[in-house]
Amino acid sequence: MPADNETTNFSQDYELDRRLRHNGFRGTVGNREALRQLKKEKYGSTVLTHAQTDALINAHAKEFEKES
Repeated sequence: MPADNETTNFSQDYELDRRLRHNGFRGTVGNREALRQLKKEKYGSTVLTHAQTDALINAHAKEFEKES
């Protein structure tokens, strides 16, 4: 199992905001909820690493609001 500092905690808004901004998207309520829903649909309760979270965001980029 990956170390805690290598995983994304989907219950923490600031962690989702960090991953979204890292990939060029805004840390909005809508973006966070879309990301949580995608994770739930694709992975269920599986813990995701930062790399897996980034891949999920980029695979569904059209669903997120970009940074301006």
